[in-house]
Parts: sequence; C-alpha cells; structure tokens
Amino acid sequence: MISKTKSNKGILKLVQLEAPYDSWNQPSTQVLFCKMVGLKLESYLTRYSYGILPFDGSDFVATHLLICEESPNGELTPLTSYKSITLERCEAHNLVFPCLSILQASQAERHTQVITDLLKRYQKNPSEISYDSGFTIHPSARIDRAFCSELKDLLMGFVTLHAIDKGIRCLVGMGMTHVKADQYFLSWGYEPFEDGQGPLPLVKVKSHFWKESQLFRAEKFTEFAMMHAKLVEPFWERRLVISSRDQKIPSIAA
Repeated sequence: MISKTKSNKGILKLVQLEAPYDSWNQPSTQVLFCKMVGLKLESYLTRYSYGILPFDGSDFVATHLLICEESPNGELTPLTSYKSITLERCEAHNLVFPCLSILQASQAERHTQVITDLLKRYQKNPSEISYDSGFTIHPSARIDRAFCSELKDLLMGFVTLHAIDKGIRCLVGMGMTHVKADQYFLSWGYEPFEDGQGPLPLVKVKSHFWKESQLFRAEKFTEFAMMHAKLVEPFWERRLVISSRDQKIPSIAA
C-alpha cells in the first residue's frame, strides 16, 4: 500500500522525461539524463558482471519514468528508473524495435518470430505498442525493504497511468528471472508468449551475459495494477514532465 510521500532525504517526485533527444538544449534534461545513467550503472553493476551496458541509443528517444528524491532546494536525484519506447518512436529514428534486436542477438528464433508477427499487427498504429525495460532501483533504496516495496508500488501505478494516458494498448517486456523481475511484472498483467509449439521458453540474453529472461506482453492491466494507479493519481497529477515544446513526432524524411 502506498503511504509515504518522503524518503529519508526529501520528498518523492514522479518525473516523466520525454525523448531527451528533443529537449537536450534544456539543462534539466542534461542533468537528469546523466544522473539516470549513473543510477543504472551503479544498480546493474551490483547484479551483473563488469561489462554490462544498461543503456543504448534508444535511451535518447524513449520516455523515462523516474521516481526521484526532491531536496528542499529542488534538486532531483533518481531512485528508480523505467524506460518505455513505442514502435512509432523507433520508426522515426530508424531504430529496430529494441526487443527484436535483443532476441535476434540472443539467437532466440521462436521469440523473434512472435515479436515480428506482433509488430505487423501494430504497423498501422505504431504508437499503440511499446517496449518497456530498464527497471532499476538504486542500491541504497533496496536496503530498506519496506521503502523498496513502496517504490515498486509507486512505479507500478506510474507506468499504468502513463500507458493509459499515451494510448498504449500493448506493452512488451522481458523480466530477468535471477532478480525476480518476471514475478513483479506478472502482477501488472504481463503474460508469457506462446506460439504454435506452445509456451515460449526462457531466453538466455546475450547482452546480459546469457542470464535468463521471460518474454512478456501486457494488453490489459490487472485489478492490482489499476488499484495502484488510483493510489498514485495524486503523485501523477503533480508529476514533472520534461519535454520539448513540440511533442509531436515528425515524419521520417523521404
């Protein structure tokens, strides 16, 4: 249950950082983006071997949903991060849908095919499907289990409201099993994929040093997730949105 509005150092603030590529001239984008990269590095290196790269080019054009500590002087320090990128945004920058490139590199042929087929269904409405990834909590926030649980509840509500607000009808994700991320995402409404041969097996992900991951999709949220969305609404209404003045995604030049 969501009850706290403060951490030990400041007030908790939801921050929606939209496509840093479009607002890079804003100092707030540059500062927060660099802090987010630092958060990901510090967090992932506690769970993976040296060499893990928890960011790529898509970070510059994705939406980042952050829960931050806001100090009395207004400084924001990210405690959690979560990345969402639509097929529409990928196409605008000639990027392969990130999930697809991960599966191809991992030689997961069945998984690659089901995602290819799914993307074809959304080709006419590419804003309605997203790949969501990069779920991260700062190591210092994980020490206090109650506070960590609080952050997870806030993030669940934040992501749910963001998807509803943006009209995203299908969220694709991969839950790493060794950190039990798969169990967390199941509670949101994510479901494992199947094909003509039955349920898809876990994927050994090359970019994550062959750690196993469950490929998921969510086309509706659970009552549990919707409950948290309702509880998060006061935070959502006061969230900070950092974006360019013109949020419309331009067409790709011919």
